[in-house]
Amino acid sequence: MVVVAEVVVVVVPGVADEVAEVAGKVKLVTLDAQQAELEVRLKAVQTELLAKQLEKTLLARTTASRKAVILHGSVRMRELRGGDAPKHK
Repeated sequence: MVVVAEVVVVVVPGVADEVAEVAGKVKLVTLDAQQAELEVRLKAVQTELLAKQLEKTLLARTTASRKAVILHGSVRMRELRGGDAPKHK
């Protein structure tokens, strides 16, 4: 058994133009929404990048500070040990 169906589309004058206009508006709204979403994502990535840069700066400062404290402690220990050492004449 074979069934054949025909679809007849009747175009009312002006309706096709309205449909095209609405489709264009929907596309424009969709593009605007996508652009807004990308702008928000970009701002988030920029903020994340700034946070990482600050984190690296803080790490560098902390590391330098710790090295200075350790060096100062080592020098002080040598001084204290030198005070206890027997004096050679």
